[in-house]
Amino acid sequence: MSTIATTRSDAGIQRWAALAGAAYVVLFLVGVILTYSGAVDTSAAPAKVIAYYSDSGHRDRVNFGWLIAGLGVFLFLWFLSALRQAVRRLEADDGFLTGLTTIGGVVYATLTLAALAVETGIRTMSDDTYHHTVYPGLIHAADDVSWVLHASGGAGLAAMIVAASLAALRARAVPTWAGWLVPYDRPVYLIVDDASRVGEAIRALATIGLDDVAGWFTADAVEAWRAAGPAGRALQRVEQASAREVAAMVERGEAVVIDVRGRAEWEEGHVPGAPNIPVGYLEERLAELPTDRAIVVQCQSGGRSSVAASVLQARGVKRVVNLAGGIKGWREAGQPVTRDSQGDDGAAPRR
Repeated sequence: MSTIATTRSDAGIQRWAALAGAAYVVLFLVGVILTYSGAVDTSAAPAKVIAYYSDSGHRDRVNFGWLIAGLGVFLFLWFLSALRQAVRRLEADDGFLTGLTTIGGVVYATLTLAALAVETGIRTMSDDTYHHTVYPGLIHAADDVSWVLHASGGAGLAAMIVAASLAALRARAVPTWAGWLVPYDRPVYLIVDDASRVGEAIRALATIGLDDVAGWFTADAVEAWRAAGPAGRALQRVEQASAREVAAMVERGEAVVIDVRGRAEWEEGHVPGAPNIPVGYLEERLAELPTDRAIVVQCQSGGRSSVAASVLQARGVKRVVNLAGGIKGWREAGQPVTRDSQGDDGAAPRR
């Protein structure tokens, strides 16, 4: 089998990101130890603080710790950049988790650098003061400010970790969908947008028993397939419609909305009259779908409904429309949402 493969020039750099993350932890800890280990408590008697920081060796040690910890934060930003790319690949929805991961990491790095700068600058300021005068009160204030900045940065770090974890949990649903939708008695071919992730995809499919992956292609293969033959081949596309367009179609009796999210999500709020048929159950419930109207599939923000639309098209449904933006876009357009399950028992409208 011939495959079309391209390798991204930055793939090697990204692969080092995990090592950068580990190096950040080590360097940051070493820097903190150099800065604080053996240092006099800033709440001690002023004479002790003055005696300690009047020693240029102690000040040099603080500066060296700042340089090492700062280098660690630089490596953290390298790690964060790669983490952002990973979350973006894992996330199938609107990029919210990618944004939260990035913002959280940047907030943490910024406040951490600020804390290090304040602490180091004031602890070593006697290098430049008249007669190398040490100011215990300022050093104590710098200690407090640095602590508050570090603690505040923890909120950003927590946001980054939670967002990345949620993206990873969502990504685990992909092999689950494959288990619902892909036949086990035929070879599987993959089309990927990143050749470096083929191994990851194969391992994920193997965990649910889909271990007959016969080959893979990059996305370029789609264009090559379309261009093949004297007249070329048509690609199947999913029609996209805005919330207002879908509402108008439903009002005219031209379409019915099917909510393909999980039951709990549907119960939190759904398009009035839209039955709940999760993606994995679409194939076995095709007989419930009307054939005289367009089928509008809708999820949270458009990711799962795109999968649902492909499933329906593959099973011969003539007109399938994806609600762009999902229920989120529907709400933002000011369209009504209901939690009333009366009349929405999970069964699709009858023909």
